[in-house]
Amino acid sequence: PPIVKQYAELALRIGTLVSTIAPGRIKDVEVQYRGSIAEMAVEPVTLGFAIGLLQRHFDMPLNMVNVAVLGKERGISIDETKNTEAKDVAASFSAKVITDKVTRTVTGSVFGGTLPRIIEIDGFNVEMTPQGPVLVIYNDDRPGVIGSVGTICGRHNINICTMGVGQKPAEQKAILAVSLDKEPDAKAIEELGKLDFVNEIYVCKLD
Repeated sequence: PPIVKQYAELALRIGTLVSTIAPGRIKDVEVQYRGSIAEMAVEPVTLGFAIGLLQRHFDMPLNMVNVAVLGKERGISIDETKNTEAKDVAASFSAKVITDKVTRTVTGSVFGGTLPRIIEIDGFNVEMTPQGPVLVIYNDDRPGVIGSVGTICGRHNINICTMGVGQKPAEQKAILAVSLDKEPDAKAIEELGKLDFVNEIYVCKLD
């Protein structure tokens, strides 16, 4: 069905995002399907995710045929679970990757059958369109964050297309997921990284 193709594309981009925000050696990978997508044949979706996650480790282009074999050679297998009970949205795809440094979880959904969205990163409810260059910033939750990030981007002639903000007030932590019109250069990243509220910063190309 066309919706499986949409989820395969979304999963590929989630895989690419996770490969950027989850540094270190991959130890464990889980994907979960919830809601209506869990009733479908989802192998292309899991393989799409694997391509996004593993591509940066290989010089050759990965595809639906070779990715499972090459992943196994690296000792990486993907545990898949399905739950037809929906949570928050009618259907969703979620990936959890554990490396020797971090644990990352990213969830996405396709709205209206055609609009792919990332809806959660590491327990932060944050909506983001997974396309183009994306800036992901883990930061302390306090006033002035959005303004400071916007100012630096503006200074480097980088246009902000969309910005998603997720907060965990109890922990005073937040996340910014910013899609940009062009990839920030090293100087812009350095300036952003020096902001005292920034804990981690990642740039990812999602197209």
